[in-house]
Amino acid sequence: MFRRLHRPYAAVHTSRLIALCVSFLMMLSACSGVGVVATSDPNKKLAQAEEMQSSGRIARARQLMNEAAELFAAEKDQEGVAEAYRRTAFLIRIYGDGTILIRQNTEERKLDVTTADKSNAYFERARAIQQELEDYALVSHLEYNIGVNYALSNRTREACSAFDRSLTAYRAEKTRRPEHDPELPPGIASFEAFIDQARLEAGCA
Repeated sequence: MFRRLHRPYAAVHTSRLIALCVSFLMMLSACSGVGVVATSDPNKKLAQAEEMQSSGRIARARQLMNEAAELFAAEKDQEGVAEAYRRTAFLIRIYGDGTILIRQNTEERKLDVTTADKSNAYFERARAIQQELEDYALVSHLEYNIGVNYALSNRTREACSAFDRSLTAYRAEKTRRPEHDPELPPGIASFEAFIDQARLEAGCA
């Protein structure tokens, strides 16, 4: 089974919603397509995509994620497909359609609507799969990140609805698995408080 490399819940606050996602950014190189060992293993392709992303080869990273999704689908590994979609959504959130990018003042960054919607399209594909698999912890995570994109693109009503759905999915998971507790940012006592803070900073009523 595919091992996820990301925590189930990332940092939340709207003014800092993607700071954690972009903290690894470095001076980027423009090369792409060089130095990737051919493989038919979708997990290895995702690992290669992470390497390409870290070195700034964004177009190549996205290509590898797409190839991984296709290979997971051929293997009928829906969990793997969903993970490839999820990573693609984060990649688009951070870089848009760019092939390389250096951002400054990322804590104040906003998303344009087009980029947010492209990212959300992949989050929503992943969500649909996880709903079928009844993995409500991941559904909650995906709904939260859909809300982040809406908040960063100044669509408060849609953001608030997504945050509410995230909380609903979290509660469904707790009903099924009471021992499940997501990792939360320091100083946040509960997932309810986590969502309350997101709603507050997004401007929800």
